[in-house]
Amino acid sequence: MNKWVLVSALGIAVLAAGGAGAATLVDSGDIENRSIKTKDLASRTVNKLRGNEGPQGPAGITNLEIVEATAPYCGTPGGGACSVASATATCPEGTVATGGSAMASTIDAHITTDVGSDNYFAVIDNGSDSPGDLRVRVVCASGPGVAAAGASASSANHRSLLQQLRDAKR
Repeated sequence: MNKWVLVSALGIAVLAAGGAGAATLVDSGDIENRSIKTKDLASRTVNKLRGNEGPQGPAGITNLEIVEATAPYCGTPGGGACSVASATATCPEGTVATGGSAMASTIDAHITTDVGSDNYFAVIDNGSDSPGDLRVRVVCASGPGVAAAGASASSANHRSLLQQLRDAKR
């Protein structure tokens, strides 16, 4: 047999084997996103994925308190000034309002609310013949980095809204 034929045959066999080996390699195009789990990786590789611990974040809420205020309202057939009422729940000194709620004990009532930096205000316009109570709650918090839910709600604005509703009922 010719020496060149033997070398050529051997070269073809090596190339074919190398091609078969290359066909078993896996690259990123062969991997479905999020399909490889840490258990599929060597522990040495997993350890390299962990970064340095970052700085500690700011302290959060140190105190949380719910303050409630109530106001009665009447149920007058055809309305009336006493069917409009308001209540303001105010946070203790050193805390801020982070949210709140208002509810009525009658079902046919319209409630308007406003949150300030340290209070939660509500005014009710009772459309029912039944009297009831308006209950307002404010969630107050304190601690480094705790921010108020709203700007300072103006008592003058609240009084004005309340008076407008009462005047409309007269």
